[in-house]
Amino acid sequence: YSKIRLNWLKIANSIVVPNKILQKKVIEFYGTEFKDNIKVIPQHYLDNLTNINIKNDDTILELLHCGNMYQERKIDILVNTLSKSKSKSKIQIKFIGCHDKLDEDKSLAKRFNINCDFTLCYPFEDWSFSKSIPFEKIRKYMVNTDILLHIEYVAENNHFLSFKLIDYLSYNKPIITITQKNTPNYYLSKECGFAFGDIENPEEL
Repeated sequence: YSKIRLNWLKIANSIVVPNKILQKKVIEFYGTEFKDNIKVIPQHYLDNLTNINIKNDDTILELLHCGNMYQERKIDILVNTLSKSKSKSKIQIKFIGCHDKLDEDKSLAKRFNINCDFTLCYPFEDWSFSKSIPFEKIRKYMVNTDILLHIEYVAENNHFLSFKLIDYLSYNKPIITITQKNTPNYYLSKECGFAFGDIENPEEL
């Protein structure tokens, strides 16, 4: 199979990847003789980002979920876990993007006294291009957060790899993914060493 892939690459003008970390992995897989054909998408990687916050240990720990919360994505497992934490008052979660259960999640966070910032969210029925946040602005939020968060949903045949997780790898930040076992996102977390929580086992997270 790998030989077939190598033949595909030989006839391709280029392979485009979202960040330099994945570029390195692809070069290792295909061989250095093809490195000039493996390119990073410019808008998915910034070498120089300014205004990075350097925070003291006693300040609030910020988690950021960047991307749409659609279909059956829920924050209930995360909220339940944080509600049991003695340090929950020092944790803030910011959500960016369309949010399918915005009112429900606001009520849930309030009920368990979890500090969630939904100011950059909007319900799906109000979606429009005018509400979309510029990509560079999102980048600055991602650079200035402490932990990047990814929340999946339960599916019978979950064979999708989240582009969000691949993009997160650009930032050299701790990553938490809440997803199912034996999925591409699960194996990516094992390969890259970020934190995994089984969405079907609330006690694990």
